[in-house]
Amino acid sequence: MILFALVSGTMLQAQQKMGYLNSAVIIAELDEVKAANKELEALRDQKAKVLENMSKQLQDKAVALEQKKQQGTISPKDYEAQMKNLQAEQDKIIKLQESGAQELEKRRQELLEPILNRFNEATKAVAKEKGLSYIFDTSTGILLYGDDSLDVADAVKAKYNALKQQGQK
Repeated sequence: MILFALVSGTMLQAQQKMGYLNSAVIIAELDEVKAANKELEALRDQKAKVLENMSKQLQDKAVALEQKKQQGTISPKDYEAQMKNLQAEQDKIIKLQESGAQELEKRRQELLEPILNRFNEATKAVAKEKGLSYIFDTSTGILLYGDDSLDVADAVKAKYNALKQQGQK
């Protein structure tokens, strides 16, 4: 019985074909990903500039308030009230920073999700076309060795571009 299981397992392994690719390299080379990254970078820079301006204004107000305190031209009660206002502004900047990060992440997902879905479709299609049971992703560091003839990266790139062309029609 054990011999049968070993022979069956060996035969099953012999029937299964495998391939591999490096998804990180392929995806990074895609024009859509490069365009998405540029858009995300521009959005990040825009939000950073707004936050930088707000922070500068807050800092200027804090310096001016401290000068008034040093010069004795503000009452302790007014000083305390203005400090509370500055703290409220700082809290607003922090919330704006957090919401900006969430907006950026949401936009990243909106841009990349269709690209990644198309990449996955292309990978599955290549696996079926080549009769592969498994395709390993070397970007995860799991594959220790792979024969170059099993690298399906070029086939997946070609299939991705074909699917992209079909989607544009």
